[in-house]
Amino acid sequence: MLAELQHAQGKSTEAMYSIRYEQMGHLHRVPMPLVRVTTCGGFHIEVVQDVVSSDPPLARYRVITLEQRPRGSSTGLTLLKMLASRPEHYASKDWLAEYIPRMRSSDDEEEEGWGRGLVRIDNVVSLLRSLLCPPGIVQEDTVRKTLVAYIKNHKDSGPGYQLASLPLLWLDVDVIAATVQQACRQEQEGRDALAAWEQVYALTAKGSYLPQEPYSDWATDKRAEIDGSLKQAVLALRRLLLARYGDASEERVLVLLRNYWQTHPTDEDVLRVLMELLAKRECVQEALGCYQRLCELLKEEGREPIERTQQTMQNVSISKQRECAQDFPAYRGQEILMSRANDRSQITSAAHQLQQADKEIRDITQRNPLLSECGWRSTSSDGLQEDGSWPSSLWMIPSEHIAQCSSRAGVDNVASFDPSRRNFNTKFLQFLGGLVSTTPVSSFDSEVWEWFIKTSTHSSILNQESIDAFQRLLQTCWTLCDCGNMALSEHLLSVSLPSVQQLAHRQKDAARLAAEGLRLQSILSAHQLKMTEKLTQCVQSVSYARLADDPNTLAVSLHELTAALRYTRQSDALFTVFQEALSFCEHVSPLIRSGIYAGSAASFAQRGRRKEADFYIHLAYETLSETEKAPVDLAEIDNSSAHVAEYEGLVYLELGCFQKADAVFERWTHLSEGSVLSERNRLEMLNYQGRAALQGGDVAKYAECLEKGIEGAFSIQSKKRLSEALEIFTLEMPHQWLREPRMKQIVERFHLSRGN
Repeated sequence: MLAELQHAQGKSTEAMYSIRYEQMGHLHRVPMPLVRVTTCGGFHIEVVQDVVSSDPPLARYRVITLEQRPRGSSTGLTLLKMLASRPEHYASKDWLAEYIPRMRSSDDEEEEGWGRGLVRIDNVVSLLRSLLCPPGIVQEDTVRKTLVAYIKNHKDSGPGYQLASLPLLWLDVDVIAATVQQACRQEQEGRDALAAWEQVYALTAKGSYLPQEPYSDWATDKRAEIDGSLKQAVLALRRLLLARYGDASEERVLVLLRNYWQTHPTDEDVLRVLMELLAKRECVQEALGCYQRLCELLKEEGREPIERTQQTMQNVSISKQRECAQDFPAYRGQEILMSRANDRSQITSAAHQLQQADKEIRDITQRNPLLSECGWRSTSSDGLQEDGSWPSSLWMIPSEHIAQCSSRAGVDNVASFDPSRRNFNTKFLQFLGGLVSTTPVSSFDSEVWEWFIKTSTHSSILNQESIDAFQRLLQTCWTLCDCGNMALSEHLLSVSLPSVQQLAHRQKDAARLAAEGLRLQSILSAHQLKMTEKLTQCVQSVSYARLADDPNTLAVSLHELTAALRYTRQSDALFTVFQEALSFCEHVSPLIRSGIYAGSAASFAQRGRRKEADFYIHLAYETLSETEKAPVDLAEIDNSSAHVAEYEGLVYLELGCFQKADAVFERWTHLSEGSVLSERNRLEMLNYQGRAALQGGDVAKYAECLEKGIEGAFSIQSKKRLSEALEIFTLEMPHQWLREPRMKQIVERFHLSRGN
């Protein structure tokens, strides 16, 4: 009670309202309403102080503040709340006797002369009357007894007390109830009820009924009634505004629905309407967030959304997928995303930078005799490494034989597939099985390989044995990629993938495998700075994933597409793709879902939307805790806690929190050999860490990241990682840092150069 009166005192203690003079029983010339009582959003009393105008009749009302109330009035105010909450504002003396002693506050007990006396209901009523009726009012005694009337016998319930109503006492809950009835009557008669519903909303939207009494059971029914009136007003205003003003009223309707839902997050009726409007306005991410919060709250209660709400969620997801399909013709097998007119200038700039990076890499390689110590080796024109570049374990098969694998598996040679070629493929694939310890030699059956090749000219489908074999082949290619043998991984895919693509339109398993193969192929293309190829392969991967009808595959294909869009500077398209992935990520595995959440956080951070970025990065880590220790599905490969951490670091970089970004990257860039993080991903985080050090002005840390980044890029033969390190050095590093001794050593070692 002390808090609520202090709250009232903090506001203006006076207000002007219109009044009227009416005869009410024995009362004459009393300004009405004499008292105004507000219960929604707070509790305060306003009493007439004086009449300031007769035409029109206006009175000055004064808020009853802490200093103006008599001793012991806390219990009197509690009685007022109780009467306001009761039906017809009546309570019997017996009912009041049960509650009043329990409602007396500690400050009443400390006030000398009031503690024991307040146990009597009559004394409490007397206190309340004195609060409501100021001294000096005409017929003061009669007015007080009318404000809180004694009823000898009320409907066989015995004697009790009843609070006055309009016109003598203005009580907001009475006005709300009367206005709801008025609005319903107007609509029934075909009249405009918009103004009435606006009044209902204005009164009920102030806040919950008696928020200071959340645990008082006598306030429960009235609180539910007011909440119902608020909900009814919100839905009625939505209906009437849209009918009258159409799309122009959507902003107002959205505010009404969102404000209601924020205070009633488990009200599924309003949530469904809100989600539909958000989806229409392309705010799918917000709709997903609302649904996610609903699920979390219901889960605490051991419940789940009703079927109709779940169906609304599915409809929102489907509509978003259709919108994305319309926005991106490439998803339907037409032009690639680079054709979007609004991104052409950015793509042109990105392509130019990539060309410059590729040229600079060649120049550095040619003029730097020390690069051999980093493991850099030249590549042949067909993308395969020369014989001297293979690990010793590959020397048993000449490189020219490996290069011939694709020609032996070509379409033109299928008809002449003979035992000698089958024998070569058997040896080659058995060798790969021995090369990668995780893949047994029996994984590559020559008959299965022969079947793959024949599918390019024969209509058939993959049997389970072939599906399992190709999945193992993809896993081997992933392992080769992560071990730094990217050229070999790329060559194996180029040999085997076309056969599966031939069947993708006839078999979902083939479509799924084609999508996964193209996802990996796009990564390999990116490391050779073939960004146009990567983008095309990502778009093809998404198309096959849609044919596969597998949420996990579609999610990771979309996720990889966002990487292509990031590399080609298409930030708007990147954001939209993450929106689509979010729309159905509840149906994918926790490991994949955590990556989608983390990537979405980074896309929001890029747009400066800190609140959403923080929400999704925390959600990513929460989801990550639900995952298994290791990927168990092909689609989960290249998804891990490291990727979530990388996105977290990107969030901090985008928001300018470079120290936090450095701390996140530091945990992953100095791992020991044999860690679960692939070298290509570790180097990407190392380059980001260099950018964080640069933003923080840490020359020593940046120099360390630059040197190790270049060394690592040469080690795994990644033009992409090298171009990232050089781009930061060339375009972002302050020119004066070139005078630092450590930077001079690195520049001399790698023969680096940059313009003035």
